[in-house]
Amino acid sequence: TKPGRSAAGLDLLRRTATAAPGRPWFAIGGIETLDRLDEVLAAGASRVVELAGGVYTLTQLVILVLVFAVLLALLLFRRTVLGQSIEAVADDLEVSRIVGLNVERLIGLVTVIAAAIGGLAGILVGFDTGLEPTIGLVLLLKGVIAAIIGGIGTTSGAVLGGFLLGGVENFGIWHLSGEWKDAIAFGLLILFLIFRPSGLIKR
Repeated sequence: TKPGRSAAGLDLLRRTATAAPGRPWFAIGGIETLDRLDEVLAAGASRVVELAGGVYTLTQLVILVLVFAVLLALLLFRRTVLGQSIEAVADDLEVSRIVGLNVERLIGLVTVIAAAIGGLAGILVGFDTGLEPTIGLVLLLKGVIAAIIGGIGTTSGAVLGGFLLGGVENFGIWHLSGEWKDAIAFGLLILFLIFRPSGLIKR
């Protein structure tokens, strides 16, 4: 046992190993990986790296790598039978029931995946900017804006919308004060709702 590991951590380790009978090493390995990630992120907040003309903290670089890893995992997941089944449910719920798909199970699985990704995002942002009661409000609004701009219901659209929104915000504040950043985001949203409500990529 690692010195300093809390009693709560040991209890979590035991409960996770119990929840995965026959695979305790998988459970232990997962917790150890998260433990190492916690150490890297905590130490990386004070370490600065210069890359491609920009200055970043090590924590921000780790976040960037994890974002692309999650994105790649989602794109690969879409090609699996399970991923295609989820897309079928999203396209037509009733037909999916008729052909024998377990709709409730798939919806539950999507909820778990979404919650896991959202939880990971919250943890990473907490390491980068610190924790506060309204930490997720701005991110939630920006995520909705990016999804609408890119096209609701498409993974590639959400990613493209996120990059476009971030680019427009940061280019916009070159000539304006930083307080206008959110106003620029909502202005872009209004333009898309008026002229292209379906987003950049139609489903």
